[in-house]
Amino acid sequence: MTVALHALVQISNRPCGCYIIYIDSLSVLQSLQSFHYHRHPLVFEVLDFNYRLYSRGFTVLFCWVPAHVGISGNEQADKAAKSAAHFLTLPFLHAI
Repeated sequence: MTVALHALVQISNRPCGCYIIYIDSLSVLQSLQSFHYHRHPLVFEVLDFNYRLYSRGFTVLFCWVPAHVGISGNEQADKAAKSAAHFLTLPFLHAI
């Protein structure tokens, strides 16, 4: 998720236009589409930043690149990470 936010920040420093962010984590893209995850501060921050770019005339598309599909160990790790994300109840603290 932090990679998506970093990519949006980089896009904001470029000329207005259409950009595609390629992400190999399907769970990140699902989190951005799920109403349940909008309560998570980092998901909200990504969505808010994306909306602010849209308001300035930018178009940002997120595209899934299935880099780990078919690799058993990676699929199990992705499944475990997604499962753990459901237990995130503590507020996200930004590093200073």
